[in-house]
Amino acid sequence: MSVFLAKQPKAAAFVPTVRDEAAIEAERAALRAQIPDKENLELTLAIYETIKSIRDPEHPYTLEQLNIINMMEIEVTDKGKKKYVTVHWSSPFPTCAYATHIGLAIMLKIQREIMGWGHLKLVLILKPGSHKQKKIIDKQLNDKERICAAQENEDLMGLLESLIS
Repeated sequence: MSVFLAKQPKAAAFVPTVRDEAAIEAERAALRAQIPDKENLELTLAIYETIKSIRDPEHPYTLEQLNIINMMEIEVTDKGKKKYVTVHWSSPFPTCAYATHIGLAIMLKIQREIMGWGHLKLVLILKPGSHKQKKIIDKQLNDKERICAAQENEDLMGLLESLIS
């Protein structure tokens, strides 16, 4: 018995879109015009400056260059004495196996470098349509127990350290 096996087409290689410095500078100017509260503007810029240099695990680019994160999608809101920071971010592509790792790297770097800004509540949200498992990833990244468990995994922390250093 013979079986005919058709050749499967190769999956198209992911080609990242890399932003240039002029686009990033224009975004900074727009952000300054949009956020009148100086303290919230400073916090937004500090968070952005902290996470923009995180490297993508599969490509030789940063999250800033790949437009995974951008300044305009970091929201700081005041609720009493507590500040809520919501970072909207994108997955490099809809089936990216490293999307959770990228989110964990963002969370870890902000926790290490920004949490001294008083009382902050950090929420990471994937942009709609950027990943097929958006709900699952959002739930994982905003669950304190799962974040603590991930930080106890030495292999995972080794990968995250390589992305944020």
